[in-house]
Amino acid sequence: MHRQLHKVGSRGALGGNFLSAQLITNHSPYTSRKLQRFSLRLIDCSVSFPDRLRPSATASSPAQTHSLSLWNGADEFTQYKDRIDALPLPLPAITEPVRIVIVRHGQSTWNAEGRIQGSTDLSVLTEKGVNQAQKTCDMLSSMRFSMVFQSPLVRARQTADVIMQGQSRSVLAVTHGTKAQAAGADSGSGSDGLRVTLPSLREIDLYQFQGLLKHEGKALYGEQYKKWQKAPHTFQLDGRAPVRELWHRASLAWQSLLQPHEQEQPATGETAIDGGDMAADPRVILVVAHNAINQALVATALGLPPSYFRRLPQNNAALSIFDLEPMRSGSSCKGSSSGSRGSGGDSNPLVTLSCLNQSPDNPFKNPDKVVANVVLITPPRSGLQPPTTHMSWPSFSSSSTASAGMRGAAEDTLDMEDLCSLSSVLSKLQVTHVLAGPGVGEKTIEALLEGQQPLQPGAVRPTASAEDQQWLPSENHHVAASAATAETAAAANATVTGTAATAVESSGNAVNGDRRGVVVEFLEFTEPAVAVWERAVSLAATQMAGGDSGRASYGNVLVILDEETHVGVISAALGVAGSNFGTQLRVSPWGLSVIEFSADPRVTPATVRCINNTAHVPPRQRA
Repeated sequence: MHRQLHKVGSRGALGGNFLSAQLITNHSPYTSRKLQRFSLRLIDCSVSFPDRLRPSATASSPAQTHSLSLWNGADEFTQYKDRIDALPLPLPAITEPVRIVIVRHGQSTWNAEGRIQGSTDLSVLTEKGVNQAQKTCDMLSSMRFSMVFQSPLVRARQTADVIMQGQSRSVLAVTHGTKAQAAGADSGSGSDGLRVTLPSLREIDLYQFQGLLKHEGKALYGEQYKKWQKAPHTFQLDGRAPVRELWHRASLAWQSLLQPHEQEQPATGETAIDGGDMAADPRVILVVAHNAINQALVATALGLPPSYFRRLPQNNAALSIFDLEPMRSGSSCKGSSSGSRGSGGDSNPLVTLSCLNQSPDNPFKNPDKVVANVVLITPPRSGLQPPTTHMSWPSFSSSSTASAGMRGAAEDTLDMEDLCSLSSVLSKLQVTHVLAGPGVGEKTIEALLEGQQPLQPGAVRPTASAEDQQWLPSENHHVAASAATAETAAAANATVTGTAATAVESSGNAVNGDRRGVVVEFLEFTEPAVAVWERAVSLAATQMAGGDSGRASYGNVLVILDEETHVGVISAALGVAGSNFGTQLRVSPWGLSVIEFSADPRVTPATVRCINNTAHVPPRQRA
């Protein structure tokens, strides 16, 4: 058996030279067909490419699987010795502000096929993946990157190629190893930035799973694969812990991303970000990598442990933005991840998550797996009446004439173009309930529901009884609610049940017209964010009539609320409300956050699909 390499075109789909690996063999037809699928490779691929095709394990019979594991005990990344099952390192100290833009690669051939990629390098971008990367390029067109860090894997490098086509500045490509030594190197003649290939940004190492279709992994590895699906942070393969290793490796990547480096200034002397002036802050760094490693980068910056794997998913070509500032002497520790990361003290930077997993595509993913959603939206401050503080359980009811007039008093200041854009986004999800915070008027609600299909009469069943709501202070949701909050919630159960049923009944007549049968409840006062979250979960847990047989159907709750409560609800969803969660979250006008459940919301940890997504907002309105 031998392999023959030949050029398949002077220009590939992304404008680069490619090689094809054509297998010449007398082995089975499937093996030949399977390996020929791995044909497209960039011309600067690793010299160890043939080693990646060496099978180390096959199924005991063709009935079990048709694919080969591509792991043979070592690979080109073994030399970096970064596969360590250890706690993450704290974020390093910084001396100047820095913005980090983290992007996942576009759809790859193995994404489309459902094959486990891990840190293998045998897939390239599909046409869809190239188009996704182009959309990300458009979203980032106003930013000017002082530096680019990319994974060594082709699918990430291709995505970086597309994004950098929107940059007017030239970037010097370099490769570096275990430390970011090249980051401080001379950027070279005619270049004002660096493009660095960082091995620690490769995708999660999945060893024997790599190269298998997902159903083949399940058939071959049984209980191990089930644990990978259900409890990935405790999952091990031959004594290796892929997720815990990944968390540690992400913390190593942060050491490289945040180390000081020299750079030339743009010819204009200016660096533009979102149309703003950041001449005092020239460090804007682009990171292009993968789903799992990007989750680990986000989580380690937020101080969240490996148990959060898959609770902060990253869509193809989606971006997340962190803004970091040096910790100043005497400054508040809020926004620093040092408290939840362990060590570092006041040297840890102040961390602000400005957006998570943003893309212009439909934010409501995997309808075959997601059974309920809680969607948070924050109108501009000018569109909300100043709230009244009231520390009791919310009043869930339909509006009175007087309160409706007060709620609508500020609505004339809202931009209908923004509302129409949001209505278009929400039309991709069947909203069943609206929970409206203080100051939110009926016109706003009706505009947001404009694209909804009318619900059938009786589709929304009354919420659960008081007995069923005993889960509220929600250890099942990992909400760190105080004892006082828990007692308040428990004491309010009977009241909530009664008013919720009344709301369904009374609002049924009031809202079946303009509100398309959606149940609307108004919060008359400012309430603790944990209480708002628990009420949203209670509504999401509403059983829907007419669901598919054999699969429970739950509600989709739209929560319209102010910025501070929006941030608090996300903290509650992540289970860090009331804890020493130092990271700040940014919420922009009309920022949208999506929280998902894969099963009964009362007993299933929440997945945060996106935070402060403003891709639907016209650029002039973005914060």
